[in-house]
Amino acid sequence: AVTGSDGMAELKGLPTGTYRLRAALPEDLIFGKAGKKGGLDGSCMDISAEGAQESAPMTLRAGETLEAGIGVMKGLTVSGICWLDENGDGIMDAAEQRIAGAHITMKGQKNGLEFETWSGENGEWNIPRIRAGFYDLTSYAPDGMMFTRYSKTGGKNRSIFTTEGKTKITKTLDTNDGKSVTDQNIGFAWSASVSGMCFLDANYNGLWDEGEQ
Repeated sequence: AVTGSDGMAELKGLPTGTYRLRAALPEDLIFGKAGKKGGLDGSCMDISAEGAQESAPMTLRAGETLEAGIGVMKGLTVSGICWLDENGDGIMDAAEQRIAGAHITMKGQKNGLEFETWSGENGEWNIPRIRAGFYDLTSYAPDGMMFTRYSKTGGKNRSIFTTEGKTKITKTLDTNDGKSVTDQNIGFAWSASVSGMCFLDANYNGLWDEGEQ
C-alpha cells in the first residue's frame, strides 16, 4: 500500500497471524524516534540510517483492526565532488579529471548513525537521509593517491581535506542548522615515493663498493 495525501494507508484482506510492518521512505525522508505508545499516536519505527525498516511483530486476531503510526522527518543531504588536482593548486578546475570510486563515510558523534558512499563516474558523491547533528566525515584516498595541498583561495572549489601525504582524513561536520551541506569537494593527487640507501664510505671514494656497510 502507498500512503495518500493524508498520510494514511490500508492493508486489507489479511488472514489472522503475526506480521511485521515494513515501510520504505522516499529519499528526502528519514525515520523519527520510536513512540512510547502504540496505535496511530506513536511511531512503530525507530531512528535509522536506512530508508526501509521493519516494525516489531504485530499479532492480528479475527475481526480486529490494527493501527500503527510511522513518524518521519525531513532528511538532510551531504554532497560534493572528488577530483584529480592535476596542477596541484588545491582548487578544482572545470577541466580537471573527476575521480570515481573514492570512499567517503559519515558517523554521528552522538546519534551513532553510520553512512558510506563512493564517488560516481563524474566524481560526484551524495549521502542522503542525514539527521541534524555533529558527524565525523571521513575520506579515503584511492590506491596510489593522496590528498592535495591547502589553498587560501578558491572558495567552494577548494578541497575540504588538504593534508598532503595522508590517505585517510576525518573532520567534524556540523548539520545542526537543519540544512543540507553541498560543495564538500575533495581533491586528490598522485602519490610517489623516494628511496635510497645510506652506507659507510670506508675508502672515501664517494661510491658504494661491495663489502661496505
